[in-house]
Amino acid sequence: MAWIGIITVCSGSWAGSAPPSINLPPLGLEADSITVSGLSSGAFMAVQMQVAHSATIKGAAVFGGGPFGCARGDGTMATLTEAAAHCQNLVGMPWNPISSFMGPPDTLALMNGAQKLEEQNKIDALSNIRKHRVFLFSGINDTLIPQAVMQALENWYGKLMPASQIETLFDVNAGHGMLSLQGSVPCPVTRLPYINDCHMDGAGRALSFLMDETLHPADKDRGTLFAFSQRPFVPNTPTRDGMHETGHVFIPDDCTAGESCRLHVAFHGCQQNQFFIGNRFFTETGYNQWAATNRIVVLYPQVSAAPLYNPAGCWDWWGYTNQDYLNRDGIQIRSVRAMINQLTSLPMESKKQPAQKMPAGQLASR
Repeated sequence: MAWIGIITVCSGSWAGSAPPSINLPPLGLEADSITVSGLSSGAFMAVQMQVAHSATIKGAAVFGGGPFGCARGDGTMATLTEAAAHCQNLVGMPWNPISSFMGPPDTLALMNGAQKLEEQNKIDALSNIRKHRVFLFSGINDTLIPQAVMQALENWYGKLMPASQIETLFDVNAGHGMLSLQGSVPCPVTRLPYINDCHMDGAGRALSFLMDETLHPADKDRGTLFAFSQRPFVPNTPTRDGMHETGHVFIPDDCTAGESCRLHVAFHGCQQNQFFIGNRFFTETGYNQWAATNRIVVLYPQVSAAPLYNPAGCWDWWGYTNQDYLNRDGIQIRSVRAMINQLTSLPMESKKQPAQKMPAGQLASR
């Protein structure tokens, strides 16, 4: 990920063949314990999703991202200049051989911007975040998102929640990438597919902290990864949405059998959608193994690449859709929220009678 967004070249079956397709099903997932995470542009998106919907989203894991509204600077309008100067380091790019980074963002100004959005009722009450939990990862060798940016995010959260509810992992000699035991990239390196082998399980550490309990990974397949069309969940507006045609969802076997299950949303980074790396983000980042035995459905929404404004397929954290990108009116936030609402809604038959066990394979035919 030479860039995580702006002009950019950045950032069941658990692997291998294309997953079967379904209509995203109503599963009656717990609506009050949703968590989110993301890498790179997906990390910025996870923070935006958490803040916009803090009444129902209870925590976020941020792998190489930055504070809410980072590209807005003074809290009024996102600009490419602000994003390049204070949110990431573009050193070494063909058009920019020297560092663009001019220091971390002003977290007080960013907090003021968030408070203005709260006053305008464009995000949920910031006071909700006091009860959240957040996990923050920044690699020592991450030259794209300097650790000072992630430290600014820690400072931003610190204004809203107790330090005991923030876990940081800032001492790993990692490049810009997701920590995974299935990673193919050497730990200190930054390159495709941005899934790094640091002998650490980032998804496991993040989920365990966010859910404040001891979780155990599966040692065999106990669920299925499905593909689904995202288009029914994208509002029909003149605004460019950037959403990919296809999303993915991992559903543990237990969650098709009437069990109470939780929802986690994992946002890919730049150059990590299926066009760039196939199914690797959905199968090699480690989420599914932890989800399988802990009754967690994992939603993997996707954005697509667009040559003129988003060539690397990054989530919008600098305003390429419009200036509502980071609040509840943002087209990508609205789209993902609609997917969440579908997964947390009850199946029609369950509204009339108690849930009955459904064979795991039945979903594939829907």
